[in-house]
Amino acid sequence: PGREADVLERMAREGVQADESTYAALVMLRRADPAAALRVVEEARGAGVAFGHKLFTACACAMWARSQVELAKWANREAAAAGVRLGAASLHRQAKSAALSGLFDHADELTRQARRLERSGRR
Repeated sequence: PGREADVLERMAREGVQADESTYAALVMLRRADPAAALRVVEEARGAGVAFGHKLFTACACAMWARSQVELAKWANREAAAAGVRLGAASLHRQAKSAALSGLFDHADELTRQARRLERSGRR
C-alpha cells in the first residue's frame, strides 16, 4: 500500500488498465524498500500482468540498488524461467544499479555479460 495503490486506484477511475510498464515504474518507485518492491511484483502477478523484460529488469535493479544480491539474481533466474530473455540494455541498467551500491564486482560481471550479448547481436 501507499503511493502505488493511489496510482493504481486513479488509473482504474480513469479507465486506464495497469500493465507491465506501470508495475515496472511502481517497482522503481519502491526501490529503496526491497520488501515493498517485491510486494508490487506480487501484486502485478496477482493482477495477471504479463511479465516481460521491463518488470524483471526493474525488480533486479531495485534489488541491486539496495545491495540485495541474492534477490537481484533471483529476479534474473525468474526471467529465464519465464522464457524472458533479458538483453544487453537490461544488464547495463542492472550494472549501473549495482555499481551505485558499491557492488563493483557484480557490476563488472553484468557489464561483461551485456557486452557479450552486444557482440552476439542481442541488444
